[in-house]
Amino acid sequence: MEVLPILRSPIWDHPALGAFAPLRAPLLAAAERLPALVEEYDALPRIAAHGDACPNNLLADPGDPDGFVLVDSGLWAALPAGFDLGQLLVGDVSVGARPAGDLAVLDARLLASYGESLAAEGLDVDPEALRRAHALELFVWRGLSALPFELLDGPPEVLAAAVPERAAITAWSLELLAATD
Repeated sequence: MEVLPILRSPIWDHPALGAFAPLRAPLLAAAERLPALVEEYDALPRIAAHGDACPNNLLADPGDPDGFVLVDSGLWAALPAGFDLGQLLVGDVSVGARPAGDLAVLDARLLASYGESLAAEGLDVDPEALRRAHALELFVWRGLSALPFELLDGPPEVLAAAVPERAAITAWSLELLAATD
């Protein structure tokens, strides 16, 4: 109701959004597939998920140096496997707390660790199916809406800092989506 009309608007002409220019055509093409992508994602089997897994909601456990404690679990629900990976991967990038330069490396590590954790809990999830679920979630929930339209009326330096990082989120989500098609 908000993102698609903005993506279809003349927002692309804004001079500060130059890093998004090469993403316009592939993003709009993927956006046209959104009903089918959401349907595919919605049909995936569900498992328990935090719902808002981000570094701020995963605290080190003082009693277990290898463990952590989940906080802010108000969005805990049965969601498709891999739902939390997108927020873990790009949540801090979206808010400017971390650069996007290592998305591919971090993504591979998160996906592998998550798959290993599922297996350790006795859940047999095909790695390629998990990767596809993650790609769908990352695009639909993160990459599609990464264009920083909410910052256009703010300080120009904030917008300038956000644009390349947010463009990297969209670019990675499109790349992962295409790689798993």
